[in-house]
Amino acid sequence: MNCLRLVTTGLAAMVLAAPAVAEPGYFQVPGTETSVRLSATMILDATYDFVNASGPLGGLGTGYWYNGSLTPDVAAPKKQWDMTAARSRFGFDSKTPSDLGLVKVRFEGDFAPSPVDNNAATNSSIGHNYFNIRHAYGEIGGLLAGQTWSTFVDVAARPEALDWDGLIADYYAGSRLPQIRYTFTLDPQSTLAVALERSEVPIFGTSGYSEAKAFPGSVVGAYNYQGAWGHVMAAVAFQKYSETLYADPTGANPSLSKTTLSWSLSGNARVGQDNLVAHVGVGNGFYGPWMEDGVFERDNGTTPTSLYVIQALQYEAGYTHVWSSRFRSNAFLSEAVYSENASEGMDGAAFKRFAQYGVNTIAKLAKNVQLGVEYLYGRAYTFDSDATLLTAFPGQNKVSESKLRFQLKFNLY
Repeated sequence: MNCLRLVTTGLAAMVLAAPAVAEPGYFQVPGTETSVRLSATMILDATYDFVNASGPLGGLGTGYWYNGSLTPDVAAPKKQWDMTAARSRFGFDSKTPSDLGLVKVRFEGDFAPSPVDNNAATNSSIGHNYFNIRHAYGEIGGLLAGQTWSTFVDVAARPEALDWDGLIADYYAGSRLPQIRYTFTLDPQSTLAVALERSEVPIFGTSGYSEAKAFPGSVVGAYNYQGAWGHVMAAVAFQKYSETLYADPTGANPSLSKTTLSWSLSGNARVGQDNLVAHVGVGNGFYGPWMEDGVFERDNGTTPTSLYVIQALQYEAGYTHVWSSRFRSNAFLSEAVYSENASEGMDGAAFKRFAQYGVNTIAKLAKNVQLGVEYLYGRAYTFDSDATLLTAFPGQNKVSESKLRFQLKFNLY
């Protein structure tokens, strides 16, 4: 924390001492050709939970689709109220001219837990100041290296939802990955990006063997076309999983492998001042950290013999209506559907489908202050009506959430 204080103090002193450069918001670092812009957003999120499906700040996040951590807390009362400022964030970006072109650096962090930690068992972590890196990367020309949005993710097609731990939030928030990416400019309207990214989907099994991830990583490609009407993006992700069974009792130490392929199509269309966004993704072991435990071991009762993957489909859509320069409203939906594979050892408690629907209105109170109110309704369904997952509701194969969200946001500028 002392190091963090020194960094922020130094940046503040630099800004106060430096004259502004031509580009708005940037400050010239004395004695250099580098210009820096500071950024900060203070966010207060408040939730009134009518159901308490997973704690007052929990949601039907897809990270829980198999492991059964969505079990309602029977001891906790319904109609709970809670709030957090953990998603407040700060950072900076810089620009430096060089012989190879403009060098750009971006850093941003907050204090929010990872998406898979937003459940009733671990929600206590939200009250602690665990620093979380959102973006940390550099760019020169078409080359990008560091951590930022996955090349597979189309942020411009994300519905404007205040909810930050449900389907939409899990998919995007969990998709900031370490990567090396190169973007080719095909023409003024289209680009092609190719990246090598760290895989976020582990191999799942109960055998006690080594957990292996995709190696050397995930190969991702994305084509983006921009027009006056909006944009469209198509992306593919290729992963090859391998696992060496070091603990094989036969001493043979065989290797298992499986290849997965996922694709997505997304975009937006402007309708006057309004905006329509949509995204659909599908694949075996569908790409993204929210598809936790998407690759499984198949065993003969004692020893894994091969790997198999779960088929998944995820989509969302949203519509933004602009009432005036100060008010706008959004309606959105998101669903995730998984294939059943009981013959391969799928647990009946595994989730079959998630669905979330929401509406909100956002008001601009001042130049850099906005207030949002949102209602969110969701359901999760399991394959087995007797699933132990839903111990609070025996004989049912679904659980619901119903929440009212409030968000107050202050931007630095």
